[in-house]
Amino acid sequence: MNKLSLFLSVCCLLLVTNIQAQGILKSQILAGGKSYTYFEMKPATPVKGILILLPAAGEKPKSIFIKTSLPKEMAAYGFTTLTLDVPAQMFADNQCIGELDELIKIKLTQYQLTHHNVVIGGLSDGGAIALSYTEYLNSQATPIKLKAVFGIDPPTDLTRIYASADKEISYNCPLIASEGKSVKAYLAHTLGGSPATNPKAYEQLAIYSASAPDGGNARFLKDIPVRLYSEPDLEYVQKTYCAQLQFSNLNAFDLEKLAFNLKQAGNQQSAYITTQGKGFHSWNILDAGDFAKWITGL
Repeated sequence: MNKLSLFLSVCCLLLVTNIQAQGILKSQILAGGKSYTYFEMKPATPVKGILILLPAAGEKPKSIFIKTSLPKEMAAYGFTTLTLDVPAQMFADNQCIGELDELIKIKLTQYQLTHHNVVIGGLSDGGAIALSYTEYLNSQATPIKLKAVFGIDPPTDLTRIYASADKEISYNCPLIASEGKSVKAYLAHTLGGSPATNPKAYEQLAIYSASAPDGGNARFLKDIPVRLYSEPDLEYVQKTYCAQLQFSNLNAFDLEKLAFNLKQAGNQQSAYITTQGKGFHSWNILDAGDFAKWITGL
């Protein structure tokens, strides 16, 4: 084992040991007649805020506590961190909304806090669900304002994603072509057709719609602090997955537009943060220390 590998192994061991020492609690909630598991890491001091982290598709919620130091950083400021299972999808449906509503209600009562003490976000699909859920809350007759929302490389424009998947099917890369078929089939089944045959469904459920003058549902993010993160490493993607992939195949393609849309709408508390060498499509993209300072400064 070389020195770098040994150093990384020791760092990982220290992180895991520290997290275990702080304790991760496993609990259940009931929502819509179903039982859901969630995990919680509380601060040593009285709880002043709630951080909800949603996993990417296929990611175990409990593993998030090891993949990012964000729970530890936020605990220093009195935040309890919650992680939970959510469906592998690109928006918050009624099931997701019911699950998150119930969890937040329980925790607000337990810690005697308000929605303004809640921060929500996630990686990939988890980030998309966090953004979509926030848009849902802000779209109500009486908007419910959270403290902040963030997404790490989330899919946002369903119309672009469908078009991208359709192109990937023709690429001479079996893995990417297969993924394209799966994504296209999923969207067509879930939304009742293609963007050409059912455009309204795509706009109604997308976090952001480039084809809509106001960005579609993005208009419900104009009054809340938002951070979008990405590492748009096209060279890495082409070398690792498929040389035919283009920037328009990446979620970063839409995140740039969404960030511009939010600024144009007057959201001066929104930011799009890109990185290099942190790791494509991973929790590492988010700098936990910087994030904690941002949240506590709001």
